[in-house]
Amino acid sequence: MQPNSYYQRNAILFYISVILIFMVSACVANKKQETIQPTATLIISPTKAENAIIPKNETPTPDLATSITSPMQDSDSYSDALLPDCYDTELSPNKEWATGYCGYDETWIISTDQTAKWTISYGEYYGSKVNSGNGSITPEYWTADGKYLYLVIQRGVSGPIYFANGWGVIRLDLENGQYFDVLEPLQKGFYSFSFSADGEQLAYIYQSREPMVLKIVSLKSEDTKSIVLNPQYNQAGELIWSPDKSKIAAAQAIVDYEGSKPDLFSVAIIDLENQSLRIIIQDNPLEMTPKIWLDENTIELVDMESKTWVFDLSTNILLEK
Repeated sequence: MQPNSYYQRNAILFYISVILIFMVSACVANKKQETIQPTATLIISPTKAENAIIPKNETPTPDLATSITSPMQDSDSYSDALLPDCYDTELSPNKEWATGYCGYDETWIISTDQTAKWTISYGEYYGSKVNSGNGSITPEYWTADGKYLYLVIQRGVSGPIYFANGWGVIRLDLENGQYFDVLEPLQKGFYSFSFSADGEQLAYIYQSREPMVLKIVSLKSEDTKSIVLNPQYNQAGELIWSPDKSKIAAAQAIVDYEGSKPDLFSVAIIDLENQSLRIIIQDNPLEMTPKIWLDENTIELVDMESKTWVFDLSTNILLEK
């Protein structure tokens, strides 16, 4: 009876081993099946408008899922991941677009879902037409409705220029990639300009005109209002809108381009309703410019020594802050 019991025990152990091996193999197979998942690939699909400039060389698209989860978490890292070979990258306020300066002289505007991309070349759009090889086209203002991006033509400057904001303003329609010149690109001279806080109006001064004229343009209707500035000033800028858009503070300068006399600086308050001009700082050898409106009757100024001043329009008192 003992031998039979011995063989019976071995047979039972053998069957138990087979069952255990089968169960372990099934678990491993199920685990592999659970862990192997397909990986998504993000693809740039540029749509081309009639006058959109699309780069000839395609840039490999990064796998953003492995680099960052959301543009809301880290905007700088997300824009860098979208445009890995570009610099000065940034996201639009609504986080739906990223921009960067890429390649030799191109500005790229790419949707964060990577379904649209627009590019514009400084050399092709401006530089080759005015014989200027040094410059860029930079993002300036995104409209609140997310429809337009305004870009500015920038180039190198020489001489005593105090209030240059750009050599042209371009509007990009983000839906179709069409470009439109809001301020005509200049070969000589430059613009000082400022968008109102709501983005509905653009104030600008073309510097080479004498006397200089402040123009207020409605970006919806294109209606224009013109206010002639004091003829003795040959440069003006640093345009700051008041909170209710009824006034603009502006810096003005009498610039001696020959360098025989010191330049003189003033600050004016321009009333857009009655088109009057009020000088609050006049012919100061120390450059002082408006910085921000604190309220409708108080404006903060800053001088070239980085000192801050506050001017009260109701009392005509200037105090160092």
